[in-house]
Amino acid sequence: MIERMTQHEIVCGWGRMGLAVVEELRRAGRSVVVVESKTEKVQRLKELGVPVVAGDATAEETLRAAGVDRARGLVACLNDDAHNVYTVLTARSLNPKLFIVARAGEEGAETRLQRAGADRVVNPYRHGGARLAQLVVKPTVVDFLDFSLGKGKVAGLELEQVLLSATSPLVGTTLAEADLRRRCGVGVVAVQRGDALLPNPEPNLALREGDVLVVLGVRSHLEEFEATVCAANGKEA
Repeated sequence: MIERMTQHEIVCGWGRMGLAVVEELRRAGRSVVVVESKTEKVQRLKELGVPVVAGDATAEETLRAAGVDRARGLVACLNDDAHNVYTVLTARSLNPKLFIVARAGEEGAETRLQRAGADRVVNPYRHGGARLAQLVVKPTVVDFLDFSLGKGKVAGLELEQVLLSATSPLVGTTLAEADLRRRCGVGVVAVQRGDALLPNPEPNLALREGDVLVVLGVRSHLEEFEATVCAANGKEA
C-alpha cells in the first residue's frame, strides 16, 4: 500500500507527540505513513490500520521504504534532538522539495535543525508554556483560534491555506476585485508572500503567483472557494 502512496505525510516516531500528530493529520484527511523502530508500537500501528515502516528513521533505506521521494511532508518527532537532526538531514537529501517539521527539546537544537534542512521547528515545552500563558491573558482569542482550526471537531468557521499557481484567475487581481466574501463566502485574513506574512491585507493588494492565501469560512464555503476559484491550485501542508 505504501508503494502506491503519493503526496502523503511521514511521521517519524510514535511517542506521545507522534500519536497526536498522526491523529491530527488523519482527522484532516491526510494520508500518513509512520516510521517506528519499536516492535510493540509497530504491531499496534498495524492493528490500528496505520501504514507503518519498521526501522531507523535516520537511515536512507527506511525513509525510501516510507516513500520519502513521493511524500509531501515529514514530521521528525523522535525522542532526542540528535536523531531528529540526522532524520532531517537524510530526508532533505532524498527530497529537496519535502516540507519538514521537526521537534526540538534542548536550547540550541532549533538552530541545528534549521541548518539541517527543517522548514519549521517546534519546541513543545516553549509552545506549551506560551499557550498556558495565553489562556490566562487572552482566553477568548485562544478559543477562537482553536475553533477556527477545527479542534474538538466543532462544526463552524475554519482556517485554510491555498497556494496561487500561475494559472489561478486570482493572479493579477486585487482582493477588492476578487470580492471573495461575496462570491464564495470566505475572507482573506492573511497573505504569505515569500518569507513575509501580510496579516489583515489591504483591499488594494494585488495577488501574485506563489502567494499563499489564509482564508476563513465554513467548510462548505472553503470547498466551493477551492473548487471554483482555485481549481488549478494545490493546497500546501
